[in-house]
Amino acid sequence: KAEYQWLFIFIIFLFFSPVLGSTGNFGLVDWARDIAPLLNLLLIPVMVECFEDKRNHWLLYLIFLPVSLSMARDILVLLEGYDFPLESLSSLLSSPAFSLRLSTLQPSLGLCIGLLMYLQNAPHKRLWLILAVVSLVIVFLTPTRTVWITTAIISLLIIAFTSRKRLWAVMSTAILIIATGWLIFSMMTMSTYRESQTQRLEKLRDFQADVSYQNRIEEIKQGGELFLSSPIYGVGFGYQYNFWRPFVQSIGPGYLDTNFTHSDIMFLASKGGGIGLFLFGMMLYGFGKRLYQVKKEKLNGLQSTWASFGIVMIITSLIIGSSTPFYQTRWATFTFAVLLAVGLAYKGAESNGR
Repeated sequence: KAEYQWLFIFIIFLFFSPVLGSTGNFGLVDWARDIAPLLNLLLIPVMVECFEDKRNHWLLYLIFLPVSLSMARDILVLLEGYDFPLESLSSLLSSPAFSLRLSTLQPSLGLCIGLLMYLQNAPHKRLWLILAVVSLVIVFLTPTRTVWITTAIISLLIIAFTSRKRLWAVMSTAILIIATGWLIFSMMTMSTYRESQTQRLEKLRDFQADVSYQNRIEEIKQGGELFLSSPIYGVGFGYQYNFWRPFVQSIGPGYLDTNFTHSDIMFLASKGGGIGLFLFGMMLYGFGKRLYQVKKEKLNGLQSTWASFGIVMIITSLIIGSSTPFYQTRWATFTFAVLLAVGLAYKGAESNGR
């Protein structure tokens, strides 16, 4: 199908990129790490064909169930961090299973998907509303600034792409924010929560003095120099960077050997060159064009909603990926592949009469 042609060309380029690129600083393991997240995109055609049959829609529960459990874990970890009395759960929270890094994308997606499905009167609408509320609780509690930014971006895009439910989406989001905020402030230790959120707001305001921000800017500059060294086909996937950063872990300034950057665009530009960046862009354009066709035909509310969400995910992935790895992260690209597949598959389910 036309929407997959550029995907396959891009994947083929990933395999031949090490031959075209630089022979220095290349590692087979680094090459595997570079392309492993992007190979998740090959799941899209497979899952579209699977989801076109309505009898296979139950497979989505295999994704939503572990995601929901992960979000429940996130809430417990966050509440523990704010000295919320969890009593017998304290020992459980100290186990290695709860020491995992909190997800940046999950609460944002959960809020928007849950709210949209509720507004569209999807089956099990109360469960969708619960998902939206739980996701918003995580957004309120998490100390990660990226979660705030990601949620704001996805929410604004969702409102822009859902004209038929735009007013309800705005009102519902506002009501959820007020209700969740009141619930948290009424149950939390006020000083602990206020102190944490104040620090987060101060970091957003003084972002230029933030070491994390400085590292990202420095990476973009050095990544640009790598791109200029081989602007046509890049230095090759599998190339290991030797970046100087203002801050390396807990030891202060220094060099760090790594095979990824915080910017997906710079990662693709430096390792794949102009060719790789062009193929990547055409791949996303093919997906977006097909999703827009599904959205425009408006077969029903849910079909249009899933197609709109697929477009939102494409735009969001590029915005998030400009400062936080998205296409270099396996779980993010897998989630991306699933959501795009659902959006692309809904029209097939109707046309096949299944």
